[in-house]
Amino acid sequence: MSDKITRQQAIQALINSDKVCLTAIDIAPIIGTDPQTIRDTARQRPELLKFAFFVTGNRVKIPRIPFLQYIGINVDNLVEDEKPNSETDNRDVVPVSTGSMTNEELLFLITQQIDKFKEEINQRLDSIEQQSQDLNMLLQSARNFINALSGFHTDN
Repeated sequence: MSDKITRQQAIQALINSDKVCLTAIDIAPIIGTDPQTIRDTARQRPELLKFAFFVTGNRVKIPRIPFLQYIGINVDNLVEDEKPNSETDNRDVVPVSTGSMTNEELLFLITQQIDKFKEEINQRLDSIEQQSQDLNMLLQSARNFINALSGFHTDN
């Protein structure tokens, strides 16, 4: 990979790659650090690296599929021996797949993701509504308590 590669280009290159293992040079643009820092950290402070790797002699190897999963790429449709083709080389990264997808398939996947987000938002809104009701009941109880201490009585 070139020195001036962007994060998006590096991710796309890894998706299209047929490598089983990556090197620190391959992943450095993605995690935004120097390759030597990755190598040094793997040897000296391995607990700081949150993705799978192994050290063999003076080499640090990172399994490609687990690393793609670590950065949030859905690898279900990747095949280890799949070679990149011209159709996938020049397109933007689509985290849900790397194979050729029809517009209908892509729309279906996007719709599924939107539905999941809607469900999560609705659950959060329901939780907020319940918390709001609980807070209002607590405030009413506090008002009643303060009024009782003050000698006032309200029917609200």
